[in-house]
Amino acid sequence: MSPSHRSKPQKVSRLNGSWVVVALLAIVTAVFVRDHPDTLQLAVNHVLLKINLSAIDRVDCSDAHQYLTDAIPVKGFHVLCIKRTTDSKMQVTGFKDGMLSNHSVEVEADIDAFTHAVEDEMLQLLPPSDEHARQFKQPVAYFTPDGERLEKKIIELQDRVVFLFEGGQFIWPGVRIGHKTLVKNTFGRGDLEMETISMTPLVFSVEEFLRDDEIDVIIDLSMSHLAPSGVALQDGHENRPATDWRTSTTYWLESSSHHIVQDIDKRTADLVKVPISHQESVQVLRYEKTQHYDQHLDYFAVDHHRNSPDVLKKIEYGYKNRMITVFWYMSDVAKGGHTNFARAG
Repeated sequence: MSPSHRSKPQKVSRLNGSWVVVALLAIVTAVFVRDHPDTLQLAVNHVLLKINLSAIDRVDCSDAHQYLTDAIPVKGFHVLCIKRTTDSKMQVTGFKDGMLSNHSVEVEADIDAFTHAVEDEMLQLLPPSDEHARQFKQPVAYFTPDGERLEKKIIELQDRVVFLFEGGQFIWPGVRIGHKTLVKNTFGRGDLEMETISMTPLVFSVEEFLRDDEIDVIIDLSMSHLAPSGVALQDGHENRPATDWRTSTTYWLESSSHHIVQDIDKRTADLVKVPISHQESVQVLRYEKTQHYDQHLDYFAVDHHRNSPDVLKKIEYGYKNRMITVFWYMSDVAKGGHTNFARAG
């Protein structure tokens, strides 16, 4: 008989034993709860915790390796493997900056002790450094590897591999060029595969994100409204025309314009694991032959807008900014038309 066949009865036996203990506890509760309610509740909690620790398989920290990179450190992204070892202790293995090297510590199963041992000592996360950071910076956040946000509670974090993001928002790990990530259950398209095509900047490719009928709706809603594209002028570029950098035409397509646009919003949120409330309207762009947009950043760099107080306030001094751009290519051309990432690698 194979080892897998032998293991099944053992697991069932343990679970059956657990149910026997629970049944006995229920009988004891019925008899004695009136006389010793507080003491009995503590005993029940203790035994149930013991059952939980013995019946549930421990997390395997080797599962974390699939999310780690040997290419370049990913600043602000950390992978943790958290195991409950006893009633009061946990072992935490941390992979700082998403790299393969790791460090392990044993900590009390208490959120304050965990924070000090992991965030302060292991990862050495720095507190906000200035008044704007103290006012606007998001707190660190924990996520499952599939992008589900976790509450910072021991019961939520224990016995699993988790991602910690210093910026407070989820970003898929690129791992390495050519790596493929399966994003499950996206709205209207099911499972989608993302391929990493660059680590710096982080760029993924997704095939068949839009259906042909969705592309038709977007184009029909936008073509008659296209107008010359604008730019947010950086310091030193005041009073220069946008056409010095950008010669395309643009239309900002509101989600309320069509239910299909709303469906795509949902799919985009499923893909990037960032809520719809954080999305801008769809920016439809058309590039005719010879038209272009020079090399630029999609986010607003604080150091480039020191002379624009309105821009700085709008982006909360860099802490409320664009973090992800999702391009949809809606037409094919024989040559050109691509996006060039000058630092790609």
